[in-house]
Amino acid sequence: MNAKFGNLGYRLDEFMAFVWWFGAGKRGGKRGGKRDVCSTAHGRIEVLYEDEWMLAVDKPGSMLMHRNIKLTRGKEEKYVIDELKKQQDDNDIYVVHRLDRATSGVVLFARSPEVVTELQRMLSLEEAQKTYLALVRGFTPEQWANENPLTDHDSKKKVRRTAYTSFERLLTLQASRLTLVRAKPRTGRTNQIRRHLAADRNHIIGDVKYGKGRDNQFMRDRYGLPRLFLHARRLTIRHPRTSELVTIEAPLPLDLFNFLAALPDFSPQTHPPVTDLGISIGKQVSL
Repeated sequence: MNAKFGNLGYRLDEFMAFVWWFGAGKRGGKRGGKRDVCSTAHGRIEVLYEDEWMLAVDKPGSMLMHRNIKLTRGKEEKYVIDELKKQQDDNDIYVVHRLDRATSGVVLFARSPEVVTELQRMLSLEEAQKTYLALVRGFTPEQWANENPLTDHDSKKKVRRTAYTSFERLLTLQASRLTLVRAKPRTGRTNQIRRHLAADRNHIIGDVKYGKGRDNQFMRDRYGLPRLFLHARRLTIRHPRTSELVTIEAPLPLDLFNFLAALPDFSPQTHPPVTDLGISIGKQVSL
């Protein structure tokens, strides 16, 4: 079961069709691997995969995974885990791993504490893969890796732990001095991708913690940068019951694509197909 859900095949020859695909697409179903669209104040939480043991959703950007007093400071907010329990009418849903508030994309949940433990063990295996898309400042090599050890921010002892992230350049925007990269973290340290890219002097656009404030403000004012440009594009993990590999994908969300399309040197007509966004211009797409 190498399951890639939400499969689409379109002939996309026009720019508006490109935008439509990100904004709408073909929806439907609840079980059996089809997407279940649920509305929230952030737009919708989309269930990408679901069975009796686990489910995966496309987390909206700027939405917290769960309650965090330090981040909310008493403000009323919606949380992914709470909204998902309501939408599924099921309180037996448990977080397996987390994404930062500003990061969007694939995130995994379990239907029992026992499955949480199994899935976390599966995520620690080398065959498990997390793939992210990030738009970064400056230019990068075609491929590279960062192995700098990182401390756990929540730890008072600040112990440095091994950390490894591989990167691949997908698209260079010369005039904007930006590069779209694919990141694959092999370990799971706090803010690992953001910290490794910052150490390489390729800060993620929109990163208010590790990035460049002046660059972020310029991109917000000039091109409407909505948030951190970091998206969990793909997750591959071995199923805890069937032992088969499952691949779950989430295309680049509309808010990030609209920003990308607003840049003066990005155009679906003039650039080669950026297939890793989950779409290809003028060519058949099969995710």
